[in-house]
Amino acid sequence: MEKFSYADGALVYEGDFSKRTYYDISNNLLTAQFDGMGGISKYAVVNKWDFIDCYYNQMSVNGEPMDMYAPKKVTMCGRTQTVETAFNGAKIKITQFADPGTNAVFTEFEVKAEE
Repeated sequence: MEKFSYADGALVYEGDFSKRTYYDISNNLLTAQFDGMGGISKYAVVNKWDFIDCYYNQMSVNGEPMDMYAPKKVTMCGRTQTVETAFNGAKIKITQFADPGTNAVFTEFEVKAEE
């Protein structure tokens, strides 16, 4: 079941991993859109060009493709989108963000064994 809420200044979505949760971010040098699954839906350098129409990764844990119906929590605030989920004994946290001074978009994957 999908749930949308607002907590500590952030938008929060809870639902299936397969549900895209688009979030637009920008700074003075770029515009981008994260998809809530660790992908980048759009990326453009301001006043120059569209560079990426879409970028996706395929995640697996121990060789098993990600369960697209695993529950996830997506938190969106400022220039950051964080996706938290668990699959096949692993807690997965994906943080995507842009800093204020470059035209780079960063993605950080944190994987921990479930306790």
